Amino acid sequence: MLQKITQLLNDKRFVFIAIVLAVFLPYSNIFHNEFAYDDSDFFIDWNGIKSVNVGSFFSGALPINHLHAYRPLRSVIQAILYQVTSNQPFGYHIFSILVHLMSTLLVYFIVKKITHPHAAFASALIFAVLPVHVQSITFITASFDSIGVAFLLLSFYLYQKYQDTKKVNTLYASFIMAFAAYYTYELAIVLPLLIILYDLCIKNFGKKQLLAQIKYYAVFFIGSISLLFIKFFVIGPMYKRPMLTSIDFWSRMFTAAKAFVQYVYLVVVDYPLSIYYDIRISHALDGTVFASSLLILACIVFGVYAFLKNKKIYTFIIFWFIISLLPVSNIIQIASFASDNYVYLASVAWAILAGIIFLKMYDYPGRRGKGMQMASVIFLLIVTLTYGYGTWARNRVWSNNEALWTTTLGQHPKYMKSYSNLSDYYMHKKMYAKAEEYAKKALEINPGYALAYENLGIIQMEQKKYDDAVGYFQKAIDINPDYAPSYHNLGFSYQELGKIGEAEKNYKKAIEILPSYFQSHKNLAVLYLSQERFRDALDEFARAESLDEGDYEIYFGLGMSYSGFGDIESAKKYYQKTIEMNPDFTPAREMLEKLK
Repeated sequence: MLQKITQLLNDKRFVFIAIVLAVFLPYSNIFHNEFAYDDSDFFIDWNGIKSVNVGSFFSGALPINHLHAYRPLRSVIQAILYQVTSNQPFGYHIFSILVHLMSTLLVYFIVKKITHPHAAFASALIFAVLPVHVQSITFITASFDSIGVAFLLLSFYLYQKYQDTKKVNTLYASFIMAFAAYYTYELAIVLPLLIILYDLCIKNFGKKQLLAQIKYYAVFFIGSISLLFIKFFVIGPMYKRPMLTSIDFWSRMFTAAKAFVQYVYLVVVDYPLSIYYDIRISHALDGTVFASSLLILACIVFGVYAFLKNKKIYTFIIFWFIISLLPVSNIIQIASFASDNYVYLASVAWAILAGIIFLKMYDYPGRRGKGMQMASVIFLLIVTLTYGYGTWARNRVWSNNEALWTTTLGQHPKYMKSYSNLSDYYMHKKMYAKAEEYAKKALEINPGYALAYENLGIIQMEQKKYDDAVGYFQKAIDINPDYAPSYHNLGFSYQELGKIGEAEKNYKKAIEILPSYFQSHKNLAVLYLSQERFRDALDEFARAESLDEGDYEIYFGLGMSYSGFGDIESAKKYYQKTIEMNPDFTPAREMLEKLK
């Protein structure tokens, strides 16, 4: 029996098939899952994804509530896949599983270069089935971030190959994959540190050897620094208002220490998982912060101790975990202190450790060796099946927004965002009474929750109750005067009420806050067109066109504006362009006929 197991572990075909099954079986129930959480922002409501406009993506084009997430290559990949699968989740789910398979295979090859193939196999199995990965795979939007992690792992593996073969083309390929990783997901900026860690702990480089590699390290660092420079100093200043309420540095660090403990628990135990973890902000060195800091210090001390005792693989594991979490540790403030999808890269450390534990049990010496071999196989099987079932069960929670937020509400009854997102879900389903009920429940918890008022305004607006909508949007603005969509929706409501001056003022305010707000430029242009202010309409339609070249109505508006000027040839050109983009758009054909 044990001999047969050893033969299987040494059989490359068996290893490959087992890894593929470990990836696909736990995720086999996601193919009927709907879009959930932020997916509709990217794949339904955002016109930018409908064409592969690489320039606009690298210029920072993103959905209105995601302007902080400068990941241009991710947007390119999203847009390319959109051309194939449109707004049908099925195709995206297949793609996300393939991305996870790629990452899992790379974990296998990376660990195989660090230790024994048997450990690599166990590491890959564990990485494949970890339930904490569900948010990185089943949540479609986050699955595109995971491509960045896959690129990072590929770059890391190619660097390993370069160190073994010294083939310079392999090193160049590693550089290319590194840049792809950075511009797909900014968490990948830690790659240079992981590569140095590898050379230090696994290749056992001394000071002289590390210095000899510095020119290569510099290329990796240049890539990560370029991404940060563009994100914060080129793209960032385009948006005049901060996305988040500011939290001071030390409060972030105290709270991040507690989040680190949460991450350790999540990666190892994986239960209970949630889209929200109630990590209260700590403004001082309280008991929980102190205990959490001691754990972090203990990990660092053990890592240094293992290095000095020539047990450097444990140093590698510990510092891989810590380094991978640096971008999400709120050194620079981000949206959350703990999230499942933040640990996709860090979990590689736990997978490696689990693989080494399996190997030590499997290779246990002496008379007890055979018993330990069988125990190790049973242990790996039980852990894999347990994790795999947890993944399968967690996938069902992500089946749609109703299931996701109802489950979250059961875990955290006071979490306002659950009520707000359920309100948004029912609003999209045109179940307005229920949508209003949940928005008001959010306000019962926090009367100052601006997004709940925003939802209530949209609910009224969609039912053409514009007077009521105006009141709710104004309350949202009073609470959060920096949120452009509230001004835009207020402007639209005033426009429907015939209050043109108020509508114009609010559209302009939305544009002042967010100059790239396509819909406000478009609506303002239509407003000007209705007033026969053709020059103003032309300017706004042109601005809207520069932000979204895929909206045929913009070209119809340009045609109408030129018609108002009496520039017949230009009008014909834009009417013709409208028809090319949408042959069924009758008004453009009618206007073109009139001009012939």
